[in-house]
Amino acid sequence: MKKLIQLTASVLFLSQVIACGSEDEEVLSYTIGGDVSGLNGAVTLSNSADNLTINSDGSYTFPTAVDSGKNYNVSVNTQPSNQICLLTNASGSVASANITNVQLDCVTQYKVGGSIGGLNGIIELANNNETLSLTADGSFQFANNHVEGDSFAVSVSSQPEFQTCSVLNSSGAIATQDISNVEITCVENIISMTGFVKNYFTGDFIPNADVTISQNDAELDNTVADANGFYILDFPQRTDGRIVLSANAADFSRQSNISRIVSGTELQSRNILLQPIQSTQVLLNIKTTS
Repeated sequence: MKKLIQLTASVLFLSQVIACGSEDEEVLSYTIGGDVSGLNGAVTLSNSADNLTINSDGSYTFPTAVDSGKNYNVSVNTQPSNQICLLTNASGSVASANITNVQLDCVTQYKVGGSIGGLNGIIELANNNETLSLTADGSFQFANNHVEGDSFAVSVSSQPEFQTCSVLNSSGAIATQDISNVEITCVENIISMTGFVKNYFTGDFIPNADVTISQNDAELDNTVADANGFYILDFPQRTDGRIVLSANAADFSRQSNISRIVSGTELQSRNILLQPIQSTQVLLNIKTTS
């Protein structure tokens, strides 16, 4: 009986020792980190509530260690200016060693832009799948960012009314700086008016007549009809208001015809009769083409 009591006491003592040892067992912690490449500025990383700002390439380590068996999840909290940084091996579970393979790779981003001149209206530009509307001369820049090696191709997706705009240095590959030399030049569309100067009564062509077109008392163009009475006048498509077409020839009185139009295209395929002051009349047969 005495031996049984002693054995029972020994078992209880051993159980207490084992239990005490389990309570005092140390939990090991390990650091989280990795390497940075291509950084040009400052980037802030986060692992749970632990933040770390990095300013240069090289290795990094978060200041707070993580217990073995716990998870880590590294993310980019703040990107550097004009760059984008991406993580690999960003999450996992801590085992029995420091985490040193959370890789951060940064690349510089670039913009595509240039300048525009001569614009009188609204133009829409396109660069791949991005569009940009402009209403005035000056510099412009598309909003999207690009990285080295990306291609760009700027085009006019919608021309301004009464104008045609062309693009210089419109396409290429992005190297190590912003694209800023895309040049857009806009000019007014021109309408060519052709016709003959004729004697209204006889139908004979009148050579060497002076022919003039003006808008609101401002001359748009003038010419001299050839030996067959043929003339060509050029004027902007953006023509509106009081339009005066005049002819003056030797032995004929100067004649004018007045029209009020909204745009120059309304003069297309229009016959304009010029009434004489005296016994002769001059007929201008008009056909315009844009």
